[in-house]
Amino acid sequence: VGSGFSYGQIGAPTQPVAIEIDAYTLTRNTTLSGGSATIDIVGAQSLGGYTLGLASGGAVSQTAAITGTGTVALSGAGAATLTNAGNSFGSLTLAKTGASNVSVSTTSALTVGASTIGTGTLSLTGGPITQIPGTTISAGSTSLVSTGTINLPETGNNFGTSLSLTGTGGTLDGLVNGATGSGAISSIVVSTSGFTIGGASIPFGATARPPAAPPPPPPPPR
Repeated sequence: VGSGFSYGQIGAPTQPVAIEIDAYTLTRNTTLSGGSATIDIVGAQSLGGYTLGLASGGAVSQTAAITGTGTVALSGAGAATLTNAGNSFGSLTLAKTGASNVSVSTTSALTVGASTIGTGTLSLTGGPITQIPGTTISAGSTSLVSTGTINLPETGNNFGTSLSLTGTGGTLDGLVNGATGSGAISSIVVSTSGFTIGGASIPFGATARPPAAPPPPPPPPR
């Protein structure tokens, strides 16, 4: 359609709609509400400095890139997979519900705003990855991959049952598997050193677990 959004019906009229988004250059903040539809970005999206909002109970995917300095805002219950190799945008916000997973990658620096995805897994790739001050991130589990540092220092973060980190270091705070600081270390997997969470250093190169306690001394001879 003229707005850049094209729609295609799958099956009978009572069934969910599949929405395809053609190539489009945003000239203002734009939100597409898809109801229970699936949304597929099939044409390149140029954000400029604007926000592209995608709200749907169906899955959100892409075969074309999203570029610009603006924000991608995802909401609704459906899973989202925005991992096109050409993605390069500035920031991300999430208001997802249920158990669906969300995977987002960009070749640029990624700033994360207020983001929650229910009980699903949040997977983010960018470099570096930072957080808007005063916002929080909440997910069922979290995987973060950065070509640079990862700095998500807000104490209200809840990374879920596990946290996986790949990057050049950084500072994080919040809960991992219900604990923070040294209590969270057994639930964190790092592939590089140089991270701290809740003030606890994580200088490990594999599954990050506290060093084993030394064995007790032998009993004195009788």
